[in-house]
Amino acid sequence: MKRFFGPLPFYKKVAILSIPIVLQQLLSSTMGIVDAIMVARIDQVTAVGTAAQIDMFVNVVCYGASSGAGVFVAQFFGAKDPKGQRKTFGLIFSIVTGFAFLVILCCAFFGREILSFLIKDPIVIENSLIYLHVAMWSYLPAVIVGLFSFCFRSIQQNRIPTIISIFATVLHVILNYLLIFGNYGFPEMGIRGAAMGSVIAQWSALLIILVYSILTKPSFIGGVKELFARAPALSHKILTKTFPMIYNEFFFMLGSILMIKAFGQLGTQAMDAYYVGNQVTNIFYAAIYGLSSAVIAMLGAALGAGNMVRARQEGDYFIGMGLIISLLFAVVILLTAPWMVSLFGLSDPGVIAAAEAIIRIVSIRIGFRMFNIIIFSAIRVGGDSRFLSFLDAGVEWACGIPLAFFMVNVLGIHDIVTVFFWMNLEQAVRLLIGWKRFTSDRWIVNLAS
Repeated sequence: MKRFFGPLPFYKKVAILSIPIVLQQLLSSTMGIVDAIMVARIDQVTAVGTAAQIDMFVNVVCYGASSGAGVFVAQFFGAKDPKGQRKTFGLIFSIVTGFAFLVILCCAFFGREILSFLIKDPIVIENSLIYLHVAMWSYLPAVIVGLFSFCFRSIQQNRIPTIISIFATVLHVILNYLLIFGNYGFPEMGIRGAAMGSVIAQWSALLIILVYSILTKPSFIGGVKELFARAPALSHKILTKTFPMIYNEFFFMLGSILMIKAFGQLGTQAMDAYYVGNQVTNIFYAAIYGLSSAVIAMLGAALGAGNMVRARQEGDYFIGMGLIISLLFAVVILLTAPWMVSLFGLSDPGVIAAAEAIIRIVSIRIGFRMFNIIIFSAIRVGGDSRFLSFLDAGVEWACGIPLAFFMVNVLGIHDIVTVFFWMNLEQAVRLLIGWKRFTSDRWIVNLAS
């Protein structure tokens, strides 16, 4: 067991790298709950939640591209190669902005068709479309800020993306409070106000991070020619490792949307319970995201510097941390589920009971997910992206999605809690396969050499 528990300096460095991100994600999740509570007050939980699936789709796919950039920037940072960092940033910038523009066009022309695929309630679709046609203008600034944040963290500068994220999140909630209900003389815009708050907050965040980057000139930012002049060999290397991450996130999120479609067949009340339960459990994913960022930054720097022994050793230390944190979270989730659901002021006893049950199921899921994210991050930072695609999206399509549709359409199960419980078996499958890959050491690769 000693191999899984490291010396004090290791944990100090993890804390320095991860705590700002944990706090950022924790605040973001908390404010997300406040946001959801406000939306619940106007009975638009499912309408906003359905439209938000497209927002999540854009961000998750661009997360794949940005995490690929983060891997190379982290290794080039360890190798003290600023030119490599800049060319990586410029290449991925072109990809994420192009994808965001494409999705905006799809939402503008085919928004109703997309929403109708997810849910059949005509009233929900109309309200969701109102939200979507405003919120889609937040996609572009969101993906650019996300790329900047990944690159700042990869050069071990966590403070500015954390501060900007906190600012954007707080601004979003304040604007929603003002624009949804028309408080303090602002127009009462309802669901359109919720979308407008997101747009203003994201563009404000982009403006701040651009100004900060121009003034401080981080190592991954250079002149326009240096950023966008392509080095074919390097571009090929980056894209070879990054595109599988993009495919993975694309198909993983597409699979998640299909699961939402399966849940949508169970009715609006089931969807209300799912969205409330999912929103609450996002709080506990804050630690997972923070730990993942530390894994990428620390293991990436070790691999880029050619220190393979240190990378393997620190990978084991992260696994030990995951064990302790997941057990702690499971206990907290089980004890606080009723209280957290009560914050939403739900009136339907069936929805309340289902939301509480979903949160309790997550107490099991989050333990598996903690280990899976650590393993995913180690595999990602070593460039083993093809296997990662199989492990993440592949298992979802082979296990989770078929199981969800089989239970709803073949077995005729109409209980959201039962369906949600059994589809989470895919997390255990991922852990078994991922652990074998992690211990094989095939992810220990120096991409900067």
